[in-house]
Amino acid sequence: MDDSRSAVSLGEQASLECKVFMENYDKLTNILPAKNLSRYFVSANVFTMADEEEILAEKTSLDQATALLHKLGHPLEAGDASNFYALLKIMEDHGNAATKNLAKEMKSQLSSLQQESTMSPPAVMESKGHVVDWLSGHIKGRYKRMRLKKYEEEKDPWPPIKTKSYVTLALVHQKELQTKEETTTTIHLRTRGDIHKIPDTIDSKRLTDITQIFDLVSGRVAGSILIEGHAGIGKTTLVKQICIEWVEGRLLTSDKLVLLLLLRDPNVQMITNERKMIEHFTTSSVKVDQLCSYLEEEHGVGVTLIIDGFDELSNELRNESFFRQLIDNKVLPKARIVVTSRPSASACLHDVVDKRIEILGFEQSSKNQYVCEALQDYPSKLEKLQKHFQLYPNIDAICYIPLIMSIIVFLCMCQPDDLPSTATTMYTSFILHTICHYLKRARKIPEGKIIKHLSQFPPIVFETLQQLQKVAFHGLLKDKIVFTIEDLPTLCRDDPTCYGLLQSTECYSAEEIGASTQSFNFLHLGIQEYFAAKHVSTLPEDEVYRLLEESFIGRQHYYLDSQHVRLSNMWILYCGITSG
Repeated sequence: MDDSRSAVSLGEQASLECKVFMENYDKLTNILPAKNLSRYFVSANVFTMADEEEILAEKTSLDQATALLHKLGHPLEAGDASNFYALLKIMEDHGNAATKNLAKEMKSQLSSLQQESTMSPPAVMESKGHVVDWLSGHIKGRYKRMRLKKYEEEKDPWPPIKTKSYVTLALVHQKELQTKEETTTTIHLRTRGDIHKIPDTIDSKRLTDITQIFDLVSGRVAGSILIEGHAGIGKTTLVKQICIEWVEGRLLTSDKLVLLLLLRDPNVQMITNERKMIEHFTTSSVKVDQLCSYLEEEHGVGVTLIIDGFDELSNELRNESFFRQLIDNKVLPKARIVVTSRPSASACLHDVVDKRIEILGFEQSSKNQYVCEALQDYPSKLEKLQKHFQLYPNIDAICYIPLIMSIIVFLCMCQPDDLPSTATTMYTSFILHTICHYLKRARKIPEGKIIKHLSQFPPIVFETLQQLQKVAFHGLLKDKIVFTIEDLPTLCRDDPTCYGLLQSTECYSAEEIGASTQSFNFLHLGIQEYFAAKHVSTLPEDEVYRLLEESFIGRQHYYLDSQHVRLSNMWILYCGITSG
């Protein structure tokens, strides 16, 4: 280690290298010849052969460079600078002229920062403002990667088809009160796909730009904003876009920190105080104390907290939790709070927040943009899908939901000559393709085998699906969408993803090192509702009638009842399954 490095503390040094890496991230992405350099990272024991295969599997040089940098960035964020020096050495020894020049620039930048660090008093360098700036740059680096690449490097991404650019979602500023008649009319308009008529029907202000979410309310800043939207409508996509707009200087420009908390992650749900929240964004313990002190002293000024997926919390946590305290302004009262939720779970927040925004989904122009972007390399499939929408307006109507549109485009890629004509056949086709893809990849069925019905799967698969149907059904009855390993069918214990139909999240214990638990959920609530409907279709007729009565009779204010909404969707799918 040279003298300039030894003169700087370990935590400080790691942050300097991370800062140089993040500041040059875009340049590295554009000029790094990942295809040529990846093997040198393997030789230097920075990557494994499997890592190199993942990088080279990307289609474009930009995506390959992004994948390579993504793998290098994680240790840097955790305070390990060894990858940074390996990157510089490989760029200098094996890169082209542009790469070598950039390596030289980065070394010069680091040297200047090191000199500043050694000349400045420690109290100045470790000031709270400096640490906040460090965390801001650190988080912006994460969000940049979210822009340049599918943020989670999944082999089977969900939603199945994503577009490279953000496709505009229709947004409205919700009225404080909505009558039952207005709600009923809105439901009918959604059913027909006429979401462009909703703002005028319920006398709500249409938002023409994402920035209007943060407009003043009665002349003052909205301290808390609730963004509501039904399952698959694009809530998470929208808040990730807000983060990207902040990084690129187009939104929330006066905010020092924009912290995105995804409640789908059980690790996030376990956050119980400010310290644990900060620890979620950085493992550098040197910085955490000062960041917590800063937040406490400033009461959250200059901070926006985005709590995505309030409906993912249990009823207990919705009423009593750190997240509810944040929303109620009991913690960080001067921070801006943005919450997303399905409407079925957010009624308890209506009297708490300053503003309510609803995501309506894709209007016709956005649907066209999505399809054209997703299928731009497949003109014949694009033409087939556009004709299919004309032939089956009922399918076109439900594609105002982005996730449904994604599934339809996915099926168009897989089976362009046999596209679904109803919601039930859409889910059936998607589930068939998901299971077939899983079994063929695991070499449990031949590559060329064609399966057109769930009953054609091997007996063990069919039996597992029948057990999964029961889990889905009893989950809906209990308003339960997150499951433990004990909840799953016994036949799924060896493969908890259940042929790719479930998502798994691992949650590590903060108290016991190495201990972890897993939670599971269906890829989408609609798939759980579909499997629940499949289970009901196997029940005796008198049992079906009893369930039907229990689902609807005696319920008031149905449009705010989350269980009613889910059971209603199940019965709609049941009708489609039994009518065939």
